[in-house]
Amino acid sequence: MARKNSRYAPEFREMAVREVIDRSRPIADVVHELGIVEQAMGNRVKSTGRPMS
Repeated sequence: MARKNSRYAPEFREMAVREVIDRSRPIADVVHELGIVEQAMGNRVKSTGRPMS
């Protein structure tokens, strides 16, 4: 059975992705600061389909 992405609130995940895309921050810096998994964050950024600024 697949696990739901419920560890973090949608608003928190959206804020983290905006840090990478809108502010051009490296994913590694954002995940270290927020304590989240780098691979998951990379997947979220990629899934937006938006190029990083």
